[in-house]
Order: sequence, then structure tokens, then C-alpha cells
Amino acid sequence: MQVSYIAKGVSYDNNYGICLFVGRRTDDPTPREFTYIFELDIDPTKDMTVCFQKRGRYMVGFSYLLNPKAVEEGHLAIVLPNIVDLPKSSCKLNLFEAHIKSDTAVFGYTSVEGKQKEFRFPLTGFNEKYLEQFI
Repeated sequence: MQVSYIAKGVSYDNNYGICLFVGRRTDDPTPREFTYIFELDIDPTKDMTVCFQKRGRYMVGFSYLLNPKAVEEGHLAIVLPNIVDLPKSSCKLNLFEAHIKSDTAVFGYTSVEGKQKEFRFPLTGFNEKYLEQFI
């Protein structure tokens, strides 16, 4: 049996150049991976934080270092499976649930100038947008 794999763009912010692509197998509506692509002034040698919030309150988060090979090729991206092992807590995070239950993903990073910055990526309506892509 052959199973195909597709990815769809779900959200895009024109002001800051950040995209979210969600990939899934055609025989499964649950996403397999989430890819955030950035055009921000991120220092790729420093960890960035990813935090999911609902109405400004912290729900869950973790830190992440961009893939050095991808950065060399000019791609500032985070590619994560749907189930992420949180390194400091021995817990697992279901990213699909986090995207549905949150209204904002906050990316904290160090700029190439060494300043601490954050970018708030809206997730309101993610579930509806995601399901629309595959109907």
C-alpha cells in the first residue's frame, strides 16, 4: 500500500514574513509535522523559545536551536513532529492540540545585533483554517 504525504500552508503573516506549513499523510487527518519558516533577524547560533499562549497566559513552551545545515543554505526554519519530547520535563507535547487550544505562538529569539526580541504569531481560528485546507 502506498501512502502519499502532503503539506499545506495554514497561516501567513505578510508583515514579518513568517509561514506555517502543516504536513500530513493523505490517509490521516492528524498532522505529522509543523514547519515554521522565518524571515526574521534571528541569530542562528542562539536558542530560540517557542511558547503557546491563550489570552496572554502561558500554556506550554520549549527552546529550540535552528538546524545549522539549513541556516547555511539560507533557510531559517523549525521543523517539528506533531509529538515533541520536551527535554527538561520528560513530557510529550502534542503540537496539533497546542495549536488548537492556543491563540498565539510566541517566538523569543536573539537578533543578529545581540538584542532579545519576540514575535507573536496569531493562531486564532487555526482549527478552522486547518480543516478548510483538506475539505
